[in-house]
Amino acid sequence: ESYNGLSISPSGNQIKTGDYILSINGKKLKRKEDMVEAVSKSEGKPLTLSVLRDNSKKEVILGPLFKLLEAIFELIVPLVVASIIDKGINGTGGLNHIILMICIMVVLGLVGLVCSITAQYFSAKAATTFSKEVRQNLFEKMQSLSYDEIDKMGTSSMITQITSDVNQV
Repeated sequence: ESYNGLSISPSGNQIKTGDYILSINGKKLKRKEDMVEAVSKSEGKPLTLSVLRDNSKKEVILGPLFKLLEAIFELIVPLVVASIIDKGINGTGGLNHIILMICIMVVLGLVGLVCSITAQYFSAKAATTFSKEVRQNLFEKMQSLSYDEIDKMGTSSMITQITSDVNQV
């Protein structure tokens, strides 16, 4: 019962820094004490751990969220320009209203820029985490191939698949 398909076993994967242990032998951990209790009750028997590794959930959520905020700020700008024309030029707002609206447009532009840069950061972080996992899985699969299978595929084809093809995805 692993959130990202990773299970820890004595012969396979190892716990790494940053891993979040979700359950031990199928029992979800709610407190640190639950982990201590499960390990002490194991009496030296192997444990099955379910862990969350390279948590990119927040990047997947925050990237589009900041892109949405950027779009909202860009959509407000025409309303500000309409206000400049309607109240500042044609109305009674005068020069003070025009200056205020221009300041608001500058702030909207700066906040939109910050949201855009932040969205790009989180999107890139999520993409690199995903591609790292795909490359790792490809590498592990290639390591399990027999010499005959490696000869059939060819080294150059395997290198292309593990680099260029992953970049295209």
